[in-house]
Amino acid sequence: MGVLAACYAGSELLERRQHLSAIHAEALRATRLFAWGTGMQGQLGVGTELMAQPLPREVVELKDSRLVGIVAANDLSAAIDDHGKIYTWGKTKGMMAQDHSGFTSNLLAPTPITFKGTENEVFVQVACGRTHMGAVTKDGKLYMWGSNDMGKLGIPMKKSDPHNIRDYHPTNYSDKASFCRVTGILETKKIVQIACGFHHTLCLTADGELFVWGGGKEGALGLGDWANHDTPMQVPTNLVTR
Repeated sequence: MGVLAACYAGSELLERRQHLSAIHAEALRATRLFAWGTGMQGQLGVGTELMAQPLPREVVELKDSRLVGIVAANDLSAAIDDHGKIYTWGKTKGMMAQDHSGFTSNLLAPTPITFKGTENEVFVQVACGRTHMGAVTKDGKLYMWGSNDMGKLGIPMKKSDPHNIRDYHPTNYSDKASFCRVTGILETKKIVQIACGFHHTLCLTADGELFVWGGGKEGALGLGDWANHDTPMQVPTNLVTR
């Protein structure tokens, strides 16, 4: 499930599994973010873990920010403001913190994240999978962080890496926190959009090229096989309307 509605008058509604978020914006003023549904991992961003939030509740930590995008995925949520700053909250335990170590607990309220070497980057889009995230910069670079199981960060996995051959255990991923810019075949490409699935990632270039990587079970990558791929692979199609 993805976007239910995107109203260009200044509101955006996202629904993902069992929690929802909504932005309401007024011209030249800060946005207001509301969330509801299940919040057992802190994914509502209201400062506490909740079994259920049946009515929309404002995420007050962001009340002075002007948000330009939100994303909700399983137990994670994220947002970007008009300065290109990323905020995240929910089941973030083990994901990258600012010092390139893993968060030791889930984030119950929106928390700004930055990484060494990206202080001057302006991010324009963020995407969430179950245990990994990615973001696109204004000039088209792609950064990924979180769990790299099945290669879904686009980081080449060494054959000697035990994470490459064992099953993924959600309760034990603090040792898998990674952060990187996705390079290789994408280094010279301008990325305009990213999407994160359960175990895979997709991105779209300015030229209409679609690249995928990660878990390929049941043909999820669209490459004609069931194999996992730890580096971006181009899907044999072009999405530019001619």
